[in-house]
Amino acid sequence: MSTFLDYDPVSGIAHYMDYDEATGDASIHTVQDIEPVLEYNKRLKNDSEQNLKTGVRKGWWLYAKVPAVVELKMRAKGINLRDPTATKRIMQEINEHYPACKVTEANHGGIRPKLFIPGVPSAE
Repeated sequence: MSTFLDYDPVSGIAHYMDYDEATGDASIHTVQDIEPVLEYNKRLKNDSEQNLKTGVRKGWWLYAKVPAVVELKMRAKGINLRDPTATKRIMQEINEHYPACKVTEANHGGIRPKLFIPGVPSAE
């Protein structure tokens, strides 16, 4: 049975510890409730007038709000959200695999081209 260690209400991240007395193995599990972030993203996406007033006209526009768990999955693929040279690849990854993180209908950065090889089923 997992033992609760900590919860961050801002990020929705909780930490639990498991300990197996038979083997002496201990592990810490981190989980995140991303539903509040996805609901926030959905509200912003649906409020296009507000996006235009506060974003584009002032020279900036929020493209996506990425939960920590998604950032870690992207890091595992070699994509660092804090790398200013990786902007196009970050946007491609979000467009392709994490569209619920987007707060706009725009598709900046594009989508990687799909390869269609006759006789080979696609990975989708």
